[in-house]
Amino acid sequence: MIPEEGQTVERKESLSLWRDIVETCAAFATAQGGKVFVGVADDGRITGVQIGKGTLEDLANRIAQNTAPRIVPAITVEREQGLAVIIVAVPEHQTKPVTAFGRPYRRSGRTNQVLQASEVAELYLASRGLTWDETVKPEASLSDIDPEKVRKYLSRAIAERQWPIDPQTPVQQALNQLDLIRNGQLTVAALLLFGQKPQHFLV
Repeated sequence: MIPEEGQTVERKESLSLWRDIVETCAAFATAQGGKVFVGVADDGRITGVQIGKGTLEDLANRIAQNTAPRIVPAITVEREQGLAVIIVAVPEHQTKPVTAFGRPYRRSGRTNQVLQASEVAELYLASRGLTWDETVKPEASLSDIDPEKVRKYLSRAIAERQWPIDPQTPVQQALNQLDLIRNGQLTVAALLLFGQKPQHFLV
């Protein structure tokens, strides 16, 4: 028996709706995964699909070629009432959001929602274990850091936290010790704390 449509289930009557299928796969991958049943009408009627040589491979390729990060679902065929039903099982993707045809989707109830820019940014950072202030600003350099602000902070850290560091420690070394440089680039936190004009990079 085909389950009802919902957060993790979608029914599609025909393979001609392959673009909708791709979008649903992206939406499932961005959420908690799910299954698309192809050959089933919205009301639950089994319509079946014609399966020929290369049918499943073609569907898999359409999904993989039109999603990013690329989705490679498990595709199987089951018989319902003597008719073939294709089941596309999509796991949750670790990297989010997943796009279809260049647009980011996420499953919400029985619908696929196109994400807003703020939602995309939030998901992107969360799936990579980063917060906004930990992201880098490649266009910023050490010349954008106020050395006096760094020295004052170090002096305060020594006085209040007994942090064993020389207030005259070079700026780059101090920022590295504070974990405010990632892969040689300044983080948003570094600019917020010590930037000469942080608003230049954060507006």
